Amino acid sequence: MLFVITVETDVITLVLNCTKHESFLPPGIASAIAKSVIGIVTNTDLAPSEEKMEQARSYLQEAGASEIFNMSVVQNFGLVELEADFQG
Repeated sequence: MLFVITVETDVITLVLNCTKHESFLPPGIASAIAKSVIGIVTNTDLAPSEEKMEQARSYLQEAGASEIFNMSVVQNFGLVELEADFQG
């Protein structure tokens, strides 16, 4: 399903919740996608530790995300940075 959707978009976003203990994103998946791939670490306000946030970032880097944003919609953190990146 992911590869069908990539035909109709400019940017693919990989999202990981930093309160979870694992990632189901295969390392290097972005290399199979001929589009720009970014990563978003969600629930940063609920992270049990800084290490969990860094682990989520590491999973996204291993998957091939070119840029990674930390985000908390509860604290309105990261949305401005993400929007600014898309506006270029």
